[in-house]
Amino acid sequence: MDNVIAFVFYLVLFLNAYLLFVMVTGRRGKPIEVALFAVISMTLSFWLDNYFIVLDPFYVLFFSYFTKKNLPMSYHVFYGFYVYTMLDLSSRIIAFIILPTLLNVSVDTINQTPFLLILSYALVLPYHLLIKQVLHLNYHSILQVNGYQQTDAHLYRALNISMVVFYFVVQGTGFWQHNLNGLSEYTLHFRNGIIFVYVIIFFYNVYHLNQHAIKLLNQKMAREQEQHYQHLANYNTYLESIFEEVRSFKDETNASLEQLGTSIQSGNIKKVESSYNNLFAHSKNPFKHSRYDMDRLINLEVPTIKSFLAAKLFEAQKEGLTVSVEVPELINAIPMKLLDFVILISIFCDNAIEAARQSKDKSINVAFFKDNGNLHFYIENSSLEEKVQINQLYKEGFSTKGQNRGIGLSNAAKILEDYPFCSLATKSHYYTFSQELILAWPSK
Repeated sequence: MDNVIAFVFYLVLFLNAYLLFVMVTGRRGKPIEVALFAVISMTLSFWLDNYFIVLDPFYVLFFSYFTKKNLPMSYHVFYGFYVYTMLDLSSRIIAFIILPTLLNVSVDTINQTPFLLILSYALVLPYHLLIKQVLHLNYHSILQVNGYQQTDAHLYRALNISMVVFYFVVQGTGFWQHNLNGLSEYTLHFRNGIIFVYVIIFFYNVYHLNQHAIKLLNQKMAREQEQHYQHLANYNTYLESIFEEVRSFKDETNASLEQLGTSIQSGNIKKVESSYNNLFAHSKNPFKHSRYDMDRLINLEVPTIKSFLAAKLFEAQKEGLTVSVEVPELINAIPMKLLDFVILISIFCDNAIEAARQSKDKSINVAFFKDNGNLHFYIENSSLEEKVQINQLYKEGFSTKGQNRGIGLSNAAKILEDYPFCSLATKSHYYTFSQELILAWPSK
């Protein structure tokens, strides 16, 4: 019976850690990885608890690392110690305050009653969901800022340091108490005081970090909205210039036709031949310039994407690049958050413009089309190198402009993690570099 109780207890601890990890990171891991996480953490906890050694944050840290090795180690430290600290503090609040108040029992009774002890840990996730609602925690926002806003790394570093210090203080004093000469009553009160104070500090820091992340993302969305309006204005200016050129061409053509008609009426064959040659024989189509390819964006009926893409292609033309655009079918919806899609095509376009500018051919080709119910965004550019080393482009912090400069494809890969139904194909051969983003609808 004791073994069954122990198994249930450690199973609850594992489920708490794993489910909170999923809530925070959005990563579930492969079944074999989860199974190994469960077996190793439960077995070691069962054995090490006899010596009052707690390694819970390291179980989560290693699970995070082995399920996604390309992340910086500071991320894994944050995930491991955040999950541990949140679970530890929540279980203490439940066991020391909530259950004694509701059941009218002492803390010693809870610690000595297996059912109540397991219950105190089983209530951790419901309690966390309540805290999450009260503090309006948005882990997605926190992770986005942690991934893309490097200037605010000190916020995460400070929280990491405080959680690591808390772990070693609490677990160190616990080990000392049970394995060495014990702790004086004064030291025990001091330890409990540290825990009480850190509860306030921890939840305040988490709330502050969450609010800061939401604020930064709102600012980013506001900037994107402002850029959207600017792109619309640029696109409208482009349409007005095209309309003016068409009107001018129409007026010139009408004048030439009138001149041809006058020549025909005069009966002078030489004048007729001269007027005809001036009008048709030596004239060039003024609308063959690549700048008129932008009218093909008319089939793109998502205003934000249309204006943003037009602005990027205008930028490419101003750089002296040859631009080709194809949108053969109507596209009125994107199976992805618009902000994420804009960030992706911004990364692709900026990299394509930068690479094409340095190349010999200086060309960019863009296509946005449907195939088998999926959307395909394809961008191709000429490159200076015959073949680019693609595996380098996806490394954290890598850029063709140098270490931690420019925009690397690792950021694109981070965004696509939230869209398992989308894929990205990157190719490079014979002085050509291409990216094809395939977007499938989630229901498919």
